[in-house]
Amino acid sequence: MKALPYYKMGSYLDRRQSFCVVLARSVDPTEMLNPARARRMADAFDKALQKFSPRRLIDIRDNKVTIVFSDARRTSGWTAPTSTLALRVTAELNTIGNSALAGISNDVPSTSQIPMAHREANLALDLSNVSQRVVQFSEVPIQSLLLHLAGEEFQRIKPGWHAKFLQVNNKQRGALIKTLRTYADANMNVLKTAELLSIHPNTIYARFDKIFDITGLDAKNFHSLNELLLVADCNKSN
Repeated sequence: MKALPYYKMGSYLDRRQSFCVVLARSVDPTEMLNPARARRMADAFDKALQKFSPRRLIDIRDNKVTIVFSDARRTSGWTAPTSTLALRVTAELNTIGNSALAGISNDVPSTSQIPMAHREANLALDLSNVSQRVVQFSEVPIQSLLLHLAGEEFQRIKPGWHAKFLQVNNKQRGALIKTLRTYADANMNVLKTAELLSIHPNTIYARFDKIFDITGLDAKNFHSLNELLLVADCNKSN
């Protein structure tokens, strides 16, 4: 029987590879419109990654620093895979200064899937901010991703009570939304919520009553709580 060429025998060479895309920009996006400044940022990333072993291609594209990493995912077809390339890239980029934001894709196993990784990195970059400078796509909450993808369409279908709800929340220095978030984090346990907020449980119920008066939604009901938090997160993402 004639032996098949190696690349047809299980494609282990392809299966051993991982690729990951990073998109980065300055905290001030207008700086990326200046070619010299954008190039300095790309050079800074390149210098910071000199000791990072995976191979990389780095350049400026669409006013963003674009980096494509590649590395061996496993030593051979019979060995266990190493930790994901995206995780290692994330750890490395977290050491870079405060002037840059970065979005990191998931690992992909072939060059044909790099465009998909580019889209993931772009979404992750869109969701980065000064409090979370480096965002890995796999760590983005589904709700945040849906809100971002919905964009202006979601803004047009927000309930009629949302403006008054946000106005009252602002007057109370964010107390209503903070109570809702803490209540959700406490698995809808009022006593635990009160403990976490260092307030009396009756204050929690009073805030829920205020929310009901404004929205007609009972925060003690799971579906109502989810809708209230969805509106709060939508406002946060603007």
